Amino acid sequence: MPSSQPLRRAQSISLTPAQCVKLRSIVQSDAEAGALYARLHRAADEALAAEPNPVAQIEAEGKLKRTYQAGSPFQPKTAVAVLQLAELFDPTLLALEIKLAKPDAKLYPTWQSVLNAARR
Repeated sequence: MPSSQPLRRAQSISLTPAQCVKLRSIVQSDAEAGALYARLHRAADEALAAEPNPVAQIEAEGKLKRTYQAGSPFQPKTAVAVLQLAELFDPTLLALEIKLAKPDAKLYPTWQSVLNAARR
């Protein structure tokens, strides 16, 4: 893990204290989860160190594309986000999430799957 107490420095991630302990244990004991955490930690540190570049004015009215239409074909790449959330409630979906997101993953294809494991 990149620092001695990384989860204390993070913003709230909606975990109970017991779940935070479990998450810390998963990240420390599983190389795959540790790698996902390290990548997330690096990205967060880079974002905090980056020069702010705010948008002067946000213009979105009428310009956002609708990404879902009823009856549209199943898109595996966009389904991963939904599967990540559903897997929290139905752990059997993890196998499908792995197959779609990262076929070479053993147990944790995404950081969300690590959080889901800590919440169980």
